[in-house]
Amino acid sequence: DVAVEEAVIETEEREMIHSVIALGDRVVREVMVPRPDMVVLKSTWSVAEAVDVTLEHGFSRLPVVGEDGEVVGIVYAKDLLEAVHHSKEGDPVVTLARPAQFVPESQLVSRLMREMRQGKFHMAMVVDEYGSTVGLVTLEDLIEELVGEISDEHDVPEQEVEVQEDGSLLVNARLSLDDLSDILPCLLYTSD
Repeated sequence: DVAVEEAVIETEEREMIHSVIALGDRVVREVMVPRPDMVVLKSTWSVAEAVDVTLEHGFSRLPVVGEDGEVVGIVYAKDLLEAVHHSKEGDPVVTLARPAQFVPESQLVSRLMREMRQGKFHMAMVVDEYGSTVGLVTLEDLIEELVGEISDEHDVPEQEVEVQEDGSLLVNARLSLDDLSDILPCLLYTSD
């Protein structure tokens, strides 16, 4: 903060330094996509059905769940594309599933980032102390903790906080309290 005041570093650099420091204390539970928000493929679906869901949501990797709802693997969009190219649209999508990585929800984000880099995987399923899937986390989720939101040309911006006509705020329940505390001063200053 002093370095910013003395113009030694830029504000963006200060924010990144703060993010790196905060990353040391964050656990996977805080950055994962919760199970209700996960887009999944059912193991009984055909490749054609999986392609439809993949195109609708635009993800490059999707978990495959068995009849009990637990994750049995991960399907890559490129594998779906190859199956379609070889006229295998009717095959069960589960035949394309690759093994999934599983991590505990209490694992430190910094440690998982190292494991993902070393293990060369970009998605992990998050499990609770009983081994049940509670969410998923991607390498992009972890990198966003350092550099902020990463968007591409296909991402639809999601309004995290909306000021209502009566002055009250409608806040996305997934927004962390830290992020909300960063946004509030900006909202209050611009609404005056």
